Amino acid sequence: MLPKPFHLFFNTHPRELTDPGLISSLESLRTASPSGEITLEIHEAAVPPNRSMQELKAHLGRMNIHLAYDDFRSGQTRLTELLEVKPDFLKFGMACIRDIHTAPQKRQQTLSRMVHTVRDQGVIPIATGVETDAESATCRQLGFELAQGFLFGRPAAAKSVPGAA
Repeated sequence: MLPKPFHLFFNTHPRELTDPGLISSLESLRTASPSGEITLEIHEAAVPPNRSMQELKAHLGRMNIHLAYDDFRSGQTRLTELLEVKPDFLKFGMACIRDIHTAPQKRQQTLSRMVHTVRDQGVIPIATGVETDAESATCRQLGFELAQGFLFGRPAAAKSVPGAA
């Protein structure tokens, strides 16, 4: 059981998306944490064709599990493709975020437009790889609602999280 309030984001390997046991594993996770916030992360490059993605999203919805596309870093065309089956979260990759506070204004404006496009679609953007206060402040100015990275904490084993079984 996860401590409350807790939001668990977990990555999948691309091969797991075609594993018939994925849904039963997700059901077991949901049973273990019936009221916890859970989000399945799929690497942006591994997002399957729309029909498969729509089916997976429907399964997740029935289990009250959110969907995130991880490590987004491509351009507007890929963003449009990804939003055909909307995730709940879109995690912008470290390549987009690293040193964003010193990036040319044009790069910052492009990223800001993409963040606002995502938000306008009802998707929550997440800045990943945030390592400095300056990066964090710039990400907030660009419209990011959430961020993760070493600035906020290091990855940890579940057994080290107080209250996690």
